Amino acid sequence: MKYDSIIFRVNSRKEQKMNNIHLEETVLTRNGCGLHYWLTGLKNRPLMIMTHGAWINHHEFEPQLADFAKQYRLLLWDVRGHGLSRPADPDFSVKEAVQDLITLLDSQKVDTAILLGHSMGGNLIQEVAFYHPERVKALVCVDCTCNTLKLNPLETLGVKMARPILELFPSDILRRQSANISSEQPAIRQKLYEMLSGSKADYINVMVELTECLHYEPQYQIKNPLLIIVGDKDKTGNIRKIAPIWAERDKGSKLVIIPNAGHMVNMDKPELFNQHVLNFLKEN
Repeated sequence: MKYDSIIFRVNSRKEQKMNNIHLEETVLTRNGCGLHYWLTGLKNRPLMIMTHGAWINHHEFEPQLADFAKQYRLLLWDVRGHGLSRPADPDFSVKEAVQDLITLLDSQKVDTAILLGHSMGGNLIQEVAFYHPERVKALVCVDCTCNTLKLNPLETLGVKMARPILELFPSDILRRQSANISSEQPAIRQKLYEMLSGSKADYINVMVELTECLHYEPQYQIKNPLLIIVGDKDKTGNIRKIAPIWAERDKGSKLVIIPNAGHMVNMDKPELFNQHVLNFLKEN
């Protein structure tokens, strides 16, 4: 694959430390947004790109760094309109975020990568696999719904009503409720609350725009190696309910349900989560 036609500009590089792990931070400008990303791990190992959930940032993967960096080259990033990747012009969109992810992959001059995505990140990496399956070595979809299964009438109504319902709540209540529904642990709820930032309008735009990931594809199956991993107490959307249906459809996939974990399964139960992900990747 040729990479000499990649359209982006690298602005700067600097070092960062997270949980005593050294990361190299780079700012890559693409289509009106300075995308901040961080590299760590082994340079001669397969690349794993880790994509965070809606309206938080790359810090959600702190509990994974030490274990994963021993076996893989890691790239963490703040999705446009999130974390340090602001302002985003145009605003966050699924189409732009997916292309951002492809550009990050191109920037490393590798043909394929392991894509791990949590919640919104899981929706985005499914779109990469749908439109660019040749770029995906394996998928790890964490506490996210399936983009391509059919919604039932109640779920369809919920998607249509997302904006007017969210508009009813003050910004701080949206932040607090988002944090509280995502974890069983008070300390993690507080960390999420602190990570959640930005205006109410931006928050709603992201949540509504993510519905663009949902497109029913009756004959479609993900052919790439796929791990679906969810917390058994995930209360967000249809994620916990849809996981076994999704795994049944995509015959080559593996489903892991982690007990006593909520939507932030990677933060709620990091040791179990890390073990299951690494075992899956070793097998694939």
